[in-house]
Amino acid sequence: IVGLTEEISSPQTQDVINIDPVLAKIEEFLSSSSTEDKSPILERIKLDPNILKVLTEYEEYRLTDNIKRRVNIFSILVKN
Repeated sequence: IVGLTEEISSPQTQDVINIDPVLAKIEEFLSSSSTEDKSPILERIKLDPNILKVLTEYEEYRLTDNIKRRVNIFSILVKN
């Protein structure tokens, strides 16, 4: 893409510039990102199923949102 922008900005450029290779790369990127794992994020992480059973809908939403935002999440076990 850098070469393409340099070619476009060059005063000697009078011919039509073929952008098909750039468009092909964009299409390839878009199609590869659409084939990513679409399973729910809570199924993809290693989380104790017993924890998921006790979460309210709001807590599950907040957990999912924080995972997507890459917030550090800690699991703490407290024993007497």
